[in-house]
Amino acid sequence: MVRVFFFAGVIEAALLGTDVMFRPVHTTLGILLPSLRPMLPLLDLHGIKRLDFHNSVLEDLRERLVTQIAALGSGSSAAQLTPKERDRKLKELLVKSFPVIKIKQLRPVVMAVLKQMTYIEDRYLRVLVRDKELYSDCDIVIKRHLWRDNQSLFGDEASLTLFSVC
Repeated sequence: MVRVFFFAGVIEAALLGTDVMFRPVHTTLGILLPSLRPMLPLLDLHGIKRLDFHNSVLEDLRERLVTQIAALGSGSSAAQLTPKERDRKLKELLVKSFPVIKIKQLRPVVMAVLKQMTYIEDRYLRVLVRDKELYSDCDIVIKRHLWRDNQSLFGDEASLTLFSVC
């Protein structure tokens, strides 16, 4: 769980362009630990498992990150960035987030970053092609980048689609 919160701090720091990740985790996430501590027994009293609570916090953070990344990619974020700055920021996000692509709960964040990029480096594409689960989780926009250098993958995908229709 600490790994997830650290990851959220890294992504938030990259999105906001500040040094947020060095602040305490509870401040970064907007959860004040002293105010949260009395809430935990209340959750226990109502039969809400702490794992469920933490999973809901993780889900909320993931949705917020994906929304912020989509806003950054579309150019509708508060700070209007030039295309060059936007690409630089997305590349920074990818470098910081790609190591956690194997964690299924965090994969949508990494995929959102990949989806917004105009060019994806070959080292990232190779990882996606090698792992069948990652490849199947890729959006069509990301698969286009994969198919650019690997025509046989495109042929396989197209033939599966054609055979499923017939």
